[in-house]
Amino acid sequence: MNEHRDHKLFKDLYFALLDNLWNKEPNQRGQLKGLKRKVYLMDASVIPLCLSIFDWAKFRRNKGATKLHTVLDYDGCLPVFTEISDGKVHESIKANSFSFPKGSVVVIDRGYVDYGWMNILDSNGSFFVTRSKVNMKYSLVKSYQSDSLESGILKDQVIT
Repeated sequence: MNEHRDHKLFKDLYFALLDNLWNKEPNQRGQLKGLKRKVYLMDASVIPLCLSIFDWAKFRRNKGATKLHTVLDYDGCLPVFTEISDGKVHESIKANSFSFPKGSVVVIDRGYVDYGWMNILDSNGSFFVTRSKVNMKYSLVKSYQSDSLESGILKDQVIT
């Protein structure tokens, strides 16, 4: 159905939605004005597909899927990178294809925990924020207790 539509329709729709977003929420980082670093949010989403129609998208025995890997710029919550892969491709495999500017902060979930890649981020002067895996081995260097439990942050720790 869409193969007969002019691509400009989708381009115009995208920019109309973007304009609407910016008029509703002109300052996405309002709560973090003190943060002087560039922040990137990185995640992947599994997109289920009907295996009988998309036979190339074998994900599990009887399920089809593809995976959308995305890096958002927190300033405007706009993607700076997206890639669609086979649904079986793990996030930690894709992480190695990303690089970030020195001084930036990358927020990732546990699926991206790859110590080699995190070492590269650290060596390049970037920072990362994640939740630890259950089996992670680490040593505590320093712990900062949160002043307020309402913030949702219980503690901040520097680890090796």
